[in-house]
Amino acid sequence: MARSIESQRNWWINGVWFAAFLLTGPFIGLIGTVLGMRESFEQIEKLKAPTPGDLAVGVHASMVRAVIGSVMGLAGAALLTLSLIKLDRLKKAEAKGSKDDEPKW
Repeated sequence: MARSIESQRNWWINGVWFAAFLLTGPFIGLIGTVLGMRESFEQIEKLKAPTPGDLAVGVHASMVRAVIGSVMGLAGAALLTLSLIKLDRLKKAEAKGSKDDEPKW
């Protein structure tokens, strides 16, 4: 069953808001990177002569957080692009007056 243009528009507007949340991912990843590197520097200060294994925990945490933030940002950018394209097509379909036809991709 085809949804009305209005309900589709509301769904894709929610997609824009969710994309805006996901686009904060790189900033969250950056904060995580800084915190992970801070852990590494604390190990250097505490141990004076740390081994690479001692530093690996903080570096690993930094990289994991950076990757998570990057994936969130990429997903957000893709969702935002898709949502804006879909909203534009819904607007064009509504302007044509075709309330029963779902816009074609």
